Amino acid sequence: MTMLRSILQRLRDDERGWVAPMFVVLVPVLMLATGLVVDGAAKIQGNVHADQVAASAARAATAAVSGGAIRNGAMNLNGSAAYQAAMDYVNSSGFSGSAIVSGNEIRVEVWSDVETMFLGTSLPISGSATAALITQ
Repeated sequence: MTMLRSILQRLRDDERGWVAPMFVVLVPVLMLATGLVVDGAAKIQGNVHADQVAASAARAATAAVSGGAIRNGAMNLNGSAAYQAAMDYVNSSGFSGSAIVSGNEIRVEVWSDVETMFLGTSLPISGSATAALITQ
C-alpha cells in the first residue's frame, strides 16, 4: 500500500508545472487570433466606409447639371462642376481620391489607411462608385 502511495505521490509531483508551458504557448496564439479578428474587422469596416464615401461623392457630383437645363430643358452633367463637387466631398471626408467624368456619368475612387490595434501598422482601404445623371 505504501508503495502505491509513493508511486501516486511521484506522479502527482511530476505533473506540477505542466500548466506553465501550456500557458506560454496558448496566450500568444489567442492574442494573435484576437488581433487578426479585430484588425481584420477594422479593414472590412474601413472598406465599407470608403465605398459609402465614394457613393455619396458621386451622388453629390450628379447635382452639378449644366446651365442648359434651365434654358432649354436639356440636362447634361457639367463636367468641371461635377468633378469639383465630388472632390470637395471626398476631401471633406478625410480620404484621398480621384473622379472621372464621362458624359453624364461620374466614377469616384477613394483610398486611405486604417490604423490597426494589434498589428501596430496601418492597412490600406479603398472604395469606388459610379453615378449617372438620368434624364427623361
